[in-house]
Amino acid sequence: MPTILEQVSLEPYNSLALPAVAEFFCAVQDSAALLAALEFARSKNIEVTPLGGGSNIVLAGDIAGLVLSIELKGVTHRVLDQVVEVTFAAGENWHDQVQHCLQQGWYGLENLSLDIRGYDANPRVLEYTTANIENAGLDDHIRLAHKPIDQFGKPTAEKGLLLTNPPYGERLGDVDELIPLYQK
Repeated sequence: MPTILEQVSLEPYNSLALPAVAEFFCAVQDSAALLAALEFARSKNIEVTPLGGGSNIVLAGDIAGLVLSIELKGVTHRVLDQVVEVTFAAGENWHDQVQHCLQQGWYGLENLSLDIRGYDANPRVLEYTTANIENAGLDDHIRLAHKPIDQFGKPTAEKGLLLTNPPYGERLGDVDELIPLYQK
C-alpha cells in the first residue's frame, strides 16, 4: 500500500506555488501504487484528482478527495515496419523524451515542439501563463500574445497543430455575444 497523507500542501506541486491543500495526497511511482491509491479512494467514496508536473494548473483553493502526484517513469518502444511506437510513462519530462527520440534517430516528435504559440484575450491569464512558462524553463520555446479570438485570420503555416479552447458563452456570460464571433 502506498503512503497516503492527509492535509498536504500543494504549493510545491504547482509552478505558481499557489496555496492549496489536498485532503488526501499520494505520490505514485508505479502501477501497483496507483491501483492501491485508486482502491483507497473507491473505499472512501472520494474523488481523485491526478496531478502531473503542475506547470499547467492554477489551483483555486483546497482540493477535496485524493490528489495523486503521477511520478511514473519509463520509456518503451517497438518498431512497426517504418514506424517506431514510443510510449512514455506519465511522469516523464516531455522535452527530455523528445531529445531521447532525436538521439535514437526517431524523427517527427520534435515537430510538436518547434513553434508553440499561445493567445488569450485576458491579460491576467497571460500573466499567469507567462509565469508558468518561465518557471518550467520553456520561455525560449513558447511565445504568448494578447489576441482575442475574433482577431484571428487564416493560418499562415504550411502545417502544424492547432489546439483551441474557444468561449462557449458560460464564461463570457452572454451567448448572444458569441453569434457574431462564430459567424466569422
